[in-house]
Amino acid sequence: MFERLFNAMMAAKKKSGEAGSNAPSILQAFVQKKTEQIRKDYGCHAVEYSVEMENGQVRLKAKAKI
Repeated sequence: MFERLFNAMMAAKKKSGEAGSNAPSILQAFVQKKTEQIRKDYGCHAVEYSVEMENGQVRLKAKAKI
């Protein structure tokens, strides 16, 4: 699952011309931390991620899946 998310993020950055880190370990650490935070805040087990464009920048969006 993480590999798909990373590939989607890199494809979106390439398409938008946005420079960014290509290190999967950085994104993986962020996703792990964000997942733990959302699980704690919302009391859920699953967190859903999406790659979106916002103001011309690629953003990773996370939401609790209840």
